[in-house]
Amino acid sequence: MLKLSLIFLFLIPELKPLHTNTTFEEKIAWTFQTSGPVVASPVISEGLLYIGSQDSSFYAIDAETGKELWRYKSGNKISSTAAVYDGICYVESGNILYAINRKGKLKWKVTLYSGEANNQLDPWDFQHSSPVIHGGVVYIGTEKGFLIGVDAKSGETVFRSQTLSESAIRTTPVVFEGLILYGAFARFESWFPSDEALSQLFDYAEEHWGSGAALPLFCPETGNDPEFQEWGGKSERTGASPRALIAIMIVHS
Repeated sequence: MLKLSLIFLFLIPELKPLHTNTTFEEKIAWTFQTSGPVVASPVISEGLLYIGSQDSSFYAIDAETGKELWRYKSGNKISSTAAVYDGICYVESGNILYAINRKGKLKWKVTLYSGEANNQLDPWDFQHSSPVIHGGVVYIGTEKGFLIGVDAKSGETVFRSQTLSESAIRTTPVVFEGLILYGAFARFESWFPSDEALSQLFDYAEEHWGSGAALPLFCPETGNDPEFQEWGGKSERTGASPRALIAIMIVHS
């Protein structure tokens, strides 16, 4: 059986005097291995490195030595980067947001949406929305298209908004001047006025993908230019195969 794992490599540069033979050497300070893939980024706070793994565990590691201090076993894969605020780590796993203190003890957890979580909507869907904290509220996007705000101290849901297309939010929100900014998956049917038009796109993917012939639909002013169509066709071919494209459109339609 294939066992997937990841080893963190923390590289420390060794600086030497500047001269014509200057070299840059990298030395591995320490490594740490989990029992599953890692797509999250590490977060360091007060000498501790926090990171989640798709083995469902959330780890606290001594940032200097690489020694594991504790791990918290969540209920699903962890595919987003944690946030740390006032000594508490906030991390998403599946459809649950966890608040864990510096000693690895659960403070609270809240279910972000009902039903089972779909961890990977398409072959390129690796990372989930990561929590961001502003004004004592933890904001995070969800697979069901909900943007959720949770009180950082109590775990009470204080904000809830859904995308117009009800499509997944995989981006990390940004709060700026009273606005919460985020991106969401597009749904293909929202681009076309009828089922017939959407069906024509599926037919195009099967029969003409890689030709650039659909460019006039998206770029009316330049889409008929032969050179632009040739460039568009190359972009289509290098972006995805027809089968992969159809699979993505089905997921997002």
